[in-house]
Amino acid sequence: MLDSGEQRKEQERAVPKALVDDLAALHEAGLAVPPEVDRAILAVARQHIAANPALAGRRQFLLLRRWAPVGAMAAVAVLLTLLLLPARLHKARQRAALRSPAAVQIEREDIDRSGEVDILDAFALARHIESGAMPGKDWDINGDGVVDGEDVNQIALAAVSLERSTLQ
Repeated sequence: MLDSGEQRKEQERAVPKALVDDLAALHEAGLAVPPEVDRAILAVARQHIAANPALAGRRQFLLLRRWAPVGAMAAVAVLLTLLLLPARLHKARQRAALRSPAAVQIEREDIDRSGEVDILDAFALARHIESGAMPGKDWDINGDGVVDGEDVNQIALAAVSLERSTLQ
């Protein structure tokens, strides 16, 4: 039994060589279109479109159909932003106005600025002290003028306190 390559060779041998050459000559790309012919065809096409406004309108319709959904989605996004942004700003202002002195203390103890005082804040301060880096004066939680283990203990106590609150 012959494989596909051998079958093809057998078929080519059965076709007369003159026919194969003639068919190959038909597919040669030896024809060049002169620029004058190109310009003439383009001019006729432009005249046809200018004489038939429906063709020009169709192009505008296709562009409109393609971009209308994008414009509509952008308009909806802008509208939602304009409607929802004032409400969010109002809530943020209310939270800032209602902050109690206890909340300010929590911010000071919230070393990692996660929004709540937890044991990770105490751990972060302890690691900072152990590294030998100079911590800021705002990390002096107990107010004794030194940032040390006592400040870490105070943060740890605040983290496990049942009366602690979280930042919003």
